Amino acid sequence: MRGLALMVDVLIRQTAAALIGVGLSNLGGTGVGVWLIVSFLMEWFYSVFFEIFENGQTPGKRIFGLRVIHRDGTPVAWSASVLRNLLRFADFLPVFYVSGLITMLCSKDFERIGDHAAGTGSFLTCTHVYKTEGADIQNGISMDQVAAAATGGETL
Repeated sequence: MRGLALMVDVLIRQTAAALIGVGLSNLGGTGVGVWLIVSFLMEWFYSVFFEIFENGQTPGKRIFGLRVIHRDGTPVAWSASVLRNLLRFADFLPVFYVSGLITMLCSKDFERIGDHAAGTGSFLTCTHVYKTEGADIQNGISMDQVAAAATGGETL
């Protein structure tokens, strides 16, 4: 579900960048400069903005019922959101999110590099397949529980 949420968010960012580019196209070099700055900010801070101001959910995460929170169940803070999203580049290395995928598959909590560093996780909202402890009771089941159920593994 994370991948699908990411695809929705990329589509939204790319569409917004294209529309802004068309709107700024009549301004020549200044328009290109403004477009580059806006595109940079959208690429690096789109997720931070939504995670902080929209209850841990980008539009893509909201569509697929995901929410980013701290591992202790508290709402994600600015510093954690910035850290987890700036480390997205490390997930992408060497190409096509290979590092992030390997990290997620090797993690008992199915977390990417940024989640490990920031102490956060992505959780399904409004879903209680079975009773668990801590953050899961308040916010739904965790992605590690989904991954464990899919692979026949266990969670703590």
